Amino acid sequence: MAGAVSERLGQDAAVRAAGIVVDGMRVSEKSKVGLDLIAHVVDEFSVNVVVVLGSTRMNAELSKRFAGEKTTLGEPIHVVSLDRSEGVVERDDNFLEHSREQIIKEYFFGDAHQPLSPQIQQVDFDSLVIYRAAEYLSPDRGDGLVREEPNSLMQHWALAVMHASTKDAPEAVRAASVMGFVYVSDVDEERRKIKLLAPVGGRLGDRPLIWGKWPEPFINLLG
Repeated sequence: MAGAVSERLGQDAAVRAAGIVVDGMRVSEKSKVGLDLIAHVVDEFSVNVVVVLGSTRMNAELSKRFAGEKTTLGEPIHVVSLDRSEGVVERDDNFLEHSREQIIKEYFFGDAHQPLSPQIQQVDFDSLVIYRAAEYLSPDRGDGLVREEPNSLMQHWALAVMHASTKDAPEAVRAASVMGFVYVSDVDEERRKIKLLAPVGGRLGDRPLIWGKWPEPFINLLG
């Protein structure tokens, strides 16, 4: 995504002058992984202003981390702290989990205003190329993808469909953008068949899949 954004910025002077706003994810103040992910986003998108909302500790950690650093464009990185409004209600983990599950269901089935007709297709194991992603991929770790044979552990998980070819190296697959997601509704290891739910009809084609802990590690969409 960062590559596509950079290309657009390079081609359009108006867009380049306007800049971009990257909506970051919620990160725990105590999470080193979260801080590493923020730093990775800042590096990939050449972010020069990081806004921290309602967290003195996070502001201090990021200010320390980016002190003296510059973007790939040579601009200093500023960390700005803003107070959170007193009217903001803190959302607990259960609420956030429920919200994510609802969004996943809407991705496959739509909503009351725009219902979708998801299709289930049965695919042979041998026709798929599936990689397993590590729980956390460090930018300095390498490709971080391991080839996986379809198995029953994938049932009720979402697989990312990558904008790449099954013949591409793992490094190229990891760097590719995500076209969408399919949901594993059933795995028959004896017959070597897997059933995949997609929000629209059509074959997967020559596209590798990635199995990782997103959008949720496990969700039963079909009851």
